[in-house]
Amino acid sequence: MGDTLKWTSASLEAFPDLSWNQGKDGPGSSAVTPAVAATFNSNGDPDKVWCVFRGAGADLSMYAATYTSLPGWQGNWQISGGQLTYESPALTAFPQADPFCVYRGTDNGFYATKSTDGHTWTYHHPPYWNFTGPALATYKGRLWCVYTSYSDKKLYCVSTSNDQDWGISHPLNVETEKATALIAFKGRLWCMYQGAGDVLYVTTSADGVTWSPPASTGQSSDCAPALTWEPSNDALICVYGNTKDKSSFNYMCTTVDDPKNWTAPKPIGNGNLRASGDGAGIAYYNNSIYCVYRGNQ
Repeated sequence: MGDTLKWTSASLEAFPDLSWNQGKDGPGSSAVTPAVAATFNSNGDPDKVWCVFRGAGADLSMYAATYTSLPGWQGNWQISGGQLTYESPALTAFPQADPFCVYRGTDNGFYATKSTDGHTWTYHHPPYWNFTGPALATYKGRLWCVYTSYSDKKLYCVSTSNDQDWGISHPLNVETEKATALIAFKGRLWCMYQGAGDVLYVTTSADGVTWSPPASTGQSSDCAPALTWEPSNDALICVYGNTKDKSSFNYMCTTVDDPKNWTAPKPIGNGNLRASGDGAGIAYYNNSIYCVYRGNQ
């Protein structure tokens, strides 16, 4: 099993059926699952796809790359400031034109960094410790982060309006030891996580404080799920690990405000084989879904 990042994309012309392209070599190499997000221009249209990832092998540095239709992938720029992590980072656009990343530092602290060009990155250390598996989303003009506490394995939610002053953390009253996915959909925050038996559950909130009882999606995953919103169909798309073969992905979609209601799972085929137990990062860009993952060789 290698650390080479692969990528694929799928057109939305036959939604909810997605036809995935053959996997190609991606923006770099990583020992863990990469994070992917799209940034937007002043008109609110997707501007480019960003990928942030930890280095390969024992390299704990983080790197960034971008994708546009032309010329394709660019970068593999090291994130400045000596920022290191053992785990997968989380990534979103905040404000809409800038990539914003949260990660667990090598001291188990909570760190946040952002950039306007991919070359120079800020450095901020909010007062949170002993966490893992962060997930990020932009919602109601604020940046939201859900993470797992090491002390009790429960999920907590924090937010900021300016990326500096983070508020009080609020429990979601659910437990997981795996990474989560967070997104704004149908006027609420949706948090998807692996529960007992690796079943994927969703809990939602309108304010980040009070969360709904967990709803089962009816599907299981051997890795953290990935979510993205697709605007032309107002749809939520989820990519997750196929638990039967441990080397491929499935995807499912929903267009309704019901965390239990998803399309039947379908495989991401065409040679898109992943490293066993690893997830993917996904984003919507130019009427397609882009997916970056660690290849299986």
